[in-house]
Order: sequence, then C-alpha cells, then structure tokens
Amino acid sequence: MMKRILAGITFSLGLTLGATSAHAEVFCVGTPSTLQNALLAAAGNSETDEIRIMVGQYVVPTTNNGFRYVSSQPGGLTVSGGWGPPGPPDAPVCDSRKNDPRLTVIDGEFQIQGLVLQPGPDSGDIAVENLTITRGGANDPGISLNGGGIDARSFSPDWEGSFRFSTLIFNLNEATEQGAGLYVIVDRGSLRLENSVFFQNASGDDGGGAELLLNGAENLIANVTIAENSAAGSGAGMRIGGNATVRLLNNVFADNNGDDLLLAGPSMRLNRNFLNSLAGSPPLEETGTLSGNPQLGLGSLGISPNISSPLIDAGLPVPEGLPARDADGMGRIVGPAVDLGAYEAQIFSDGLEGDDDWIIPGVIF
Repeated sequence: MMKRILAGITFSLGLTLGATSAHAEVFCVGTPSTLQNALLAAAGNSETDEIRIMVGQYVVPTTNNGFRYVSSQPGGLTVSGGWGPPGPPDAPVCDSRKNDPRLTVIDGEFQIQGLVLQPGPDSGDIAVENLTITRGGANDPGISLNGGGIDARSFSPDWEGSFRFSTLIFNLNEATEQGAGLYVIVDRGSLRLENSVFFQNASGDDGGGAELLLNGAENLIANVTIAENSAAGSGAGMRIGGNATVRLLNNVFADNNGDDLLLAGPSMRLNRNFLNSLAGSPPLEETGTLSGNPQLGLGSLGISPNISSPLIDAGLPVPEGLPARDADGMGRIVGPAVDLGAYEAQIFSDGLEGDDDWIIPGVIF
C-alpha cells in the first residue's frame, strides 16, 4: 500500500526499487526548499530513494550548500523532472510525468552549482533524468570550481556504483576550472550519458561542455549533442580521461570554440559520431565518423537537424535502447533509424504525445 504524506513530501512504497534496499522512499517536491530537504533526507535514510520534481523553475538556494546529495548510507538515488500533472488544486501530484526536459529547470543564477552528487562507499547507483540545468556557477571568479551544472563524484575511491544521466539539457553553465556543464569522476563504477544536450557552457580550463574522468568499468556516451561550448584550455566540447573503456556512439559535436572532443585515455571507441575536431590520444577504435556541415537550425535551441541534415537516420542501435522522447520531448526514433545527437528530426511524424499544453517555465527557451 502507498502512504502519501504531502506535507512531508514523502511517499513510502513497500516494494523494491534497487538491489541495495528492500524499501524505497519516493519524494514529490514542488519548491526549491522541499527539493533541498528531500536530497538531505535521501542522503541519510539508508534506502533506495526517488525524488520526483514537479514542472517548474527551481532556483538553487545559496544557503546550506544548495541542491546537494552527500551520502555515506546504503541505497541509490534517482532524481527526475517533469512530474505533475498541472491542473486543479485537488489533482493528484507526481502521478504522471511529461517526458520533456524543458519543463523542469534547475537554475543556479550564476551564483552556485546546479546539483552536486557525492555518493559514499556503500551508496548505490545514481540517476538524473528529464531536467534542464542552467546558469550554474559561482558568483566569485576567484573560486576554484569544477562542474557548474552537475558535479558528480564519490568522496570515496571504494564506491562501486554507477552514474546515469539521461535526457538532460546543460545550458549556460560556467566553471572557473573544468566541466562547466558536467564534471564526473568514476573510480570503480561506470557512466552512462545519453540523449542529452550541452549548449553554450564555458570553462576557464578544460571541458567546456563536460569533463569526464573514468577509471572503472565500461562506459557509454550515446546520442548526445555538444554544441557552441567553450574552454580556455582543451576540449571545448568534451574532454574524456582515465583508463576505462569508453564508447562514444551517435553523438554530435558542432561549432564548439576549440576542440570538439579531446581524448586523454587509451581505451576510447568512437562509432558513428559527427565531429570536425578530434584532439589528444588516438582512439582505440573509430568507425563511421561524419564531418562537415551538420545542417542544424531547428528545435527549441536551434541545434536540431534540418530536413537535409546528414545526421538524419544515421545512427546505430544503442545498447539497452534510448528513452522514448528526444531532448525537445518529441518522438525519439522517426524513420528507419535514430538520428545522431539528442534531437530527432520530425519529418514523418509530428512527435506529439497529445498533451502538449504543459507550460515550459525555463529561462532559456
């Protein structure tokens, strides 16, 4: 039986959501303060937690460390946006989800990081999905900062869990050092990054869109669009280091102010990506790379494929599949194959779910 406690923003579920716990807590949050409290509660309850964020804009509090999950307890965590539905005050909350990352926005206002994730040695897997992370950073340019949008790294080298980031938009984030959009360190687990966008993020050192240091198991980066990012150092689009095997599949790197992709590890495999600038160590494998003009210009950010784009239907099958919706909430596979990148050209279908009247609250659209 489900027990709803709306004032306490907690749903208690008597079922198993992960291997690390036989009990799960589901938090439904609709304000910045309840999101902050849910992250704090999830970090200390030794359970497998799910935080459902309702449609809206969430300005990160600059007090009490903002939106931060630091846990030394067993159990994993899933954070997702797009929950509702919006409607009358007596309508159920967090009972359905609209799969469109533009509907739930975490905004750092250039004052603080968007989201910090620091699992401990006994923590389970961490997943974040269906959100926009924008304007994360620090108000003092003298502060050493990695990961303006999301900073994800365990405080213990013994953590064996995995990070999964799915259907996210990282836009206008800043870092004085590395990984303005996303900064990830994995020592023993793995990373799966899919169906996401890095657009106009800026780093004072390396990894304008993302900085990834991966030393654990095999990792996958699939159907990600990395466009118009910048870095004062290397890897304006993305920089990947570490000794783990990393497969980059169906990604689009376009118009970054510097290297589209910098590889700083010996076991990188590139399959069917679009990029014009590859730097660093040679990949262990490279097949089907496209280059030239990607012919972008559609969609909410103007970086979705045009009708004549070489990205259309050019993708390979993704292990374990992709989400049903792209980064604009439209149909993910339209035509005989998936398009490269996080967006699907809606040529043969309008991609609509039939309930597209949800209001987009983001500051970037």
